[in-house]
Amino acid sequence: MNVEMKRHILARAAKELTERYTRALGTNLVALAFFGSWARGEEREDSDLDVLLIAQELPTHPLERNRRIYEPLWEWRAKPCAVSILARTVREFTADITPLHLDLAAARSATPPARRRIRSEEARPDPIRR
Repeated sequence: MNVEMKRHILARAAKELTERYTRALGTNLVALAFFGSWARGEEREDSDLDVLLIAQELPTHPLERNRRIYEPLWEWRAKPCAVSILARTVREFTADITPLHLDLAAARSATPPARRRIRSEEARPDPIRR
């Protein structure tokens, strides 16, 4: 599969996931982000699509959280591959820095406007470190 086809698949998956989780979680949804082999462009035929989902609130019970997170995918028949969701609340996500955070920050799969925005934010002086 060529690079352009992979980008197309990821763009369609991003659109579909955004629509599904916006309907399911509404304003509770904070962010969706790809990570892992698909995001790095290193996927294989058997790779799943890794997605980080951040919400304001999620059920604390593991089975209820799992149902809430995967329910929007149950009817998605045209998935490009298996989808794995890593779901965290804002509080859980910001509790500490992990390799996943670093992987997301260094992801090369960001669109050029996002990369430019990140670079411009890095160039700004840190107001705390004056």
